[in-house]
Amino acid sequence: PLLQTPLTFAMNALSYAAGEDTRLQMLSKIPNQVIDKFAGKKIELVALVFDENENLSSLQRTEADFTKYRGMDVFYTSGAALEPGSYKCRLVIRDLDTGAGAVASARVNVAKKAFIGLVLYSPLLLVQESNFVYLEAEAKNKNAGAWKDAYSYDRAQYSPLIGEVPNGIFKIFAILPYSMPGLVQPNIALATWLINSTSGERIPFPFSVLNKTGKEELETQFLELSLNNIPEGKYLLYFNAEDAGTKAVSYAQTTLIIK
Repeated sequence: PLLQTPLTFAMNALSYAAGEDTRLQMLSKIPNQVIDKFAGKKIELVALVFDENENLSSLQRTEADFTKYRGMDVFYTSGAALEPGSYKCRLVIRDLDTGAGAVASARVNVAKKAFIGLVLYSPLLLVQESNFVYLEAEAKNKNAGAWKDAYSYDRAQYSPLIGEVPNGIFKIFAILPYSMPGLVQPNIALATWLINSTSGERIPFPFSVLNKTGKEELETQFLELSLNNIPEGKYLLYFNAEDAGTKAVSYAQTTLIIK
């Protein structure tokens, strides 16, 4: 148990397909103030996933030393193969000597793997940013690192957008994985928009496609989205895809916070 009121930090959770698995990937941004607090301490990072009945579905534990990461943001990732459903994710950082802690949490729905049709998986938002490092939980099975294929990007140039958009950022990027099993000569049209979480206002959110890639059954689009003329606020960012031939439709959403 934590002996003190824990610090909190931001986490995102992604759902995607890898081979025969449906997978969940947690990405937590541990800010430099948390790194500094625990630098030089004997700490553990425990990633937990609970199903909708509060049963523990996954647990991964890592010991780390934050000393060499002072002044940097650290992205900690962990993943698990899970059945489709709704899950609650949590990352606990704990000082093993004092019990002081820091906690992040998120919720995610793990989508069913498509056998025919069109399925969008969780979008990953990115910003152009440096001065960060990745820590990854120990791989548990052959598909543990598959999220790097589903969400492929230059990790020296971009970092995941977790929490609020940093000051001075006027454009963001998105990786959108999707599968189209059984569709013959698919022609996918993509649309995006924002919904203001307070007012419910729908705001157009134009984008440009920078790149498309495909690997086996999973394809991705790499998008650029401008924040110009978008007011401050908390939004739901929607991605909607439709196949012109079959009219198959799928959508995905994520949170966008602009301050």
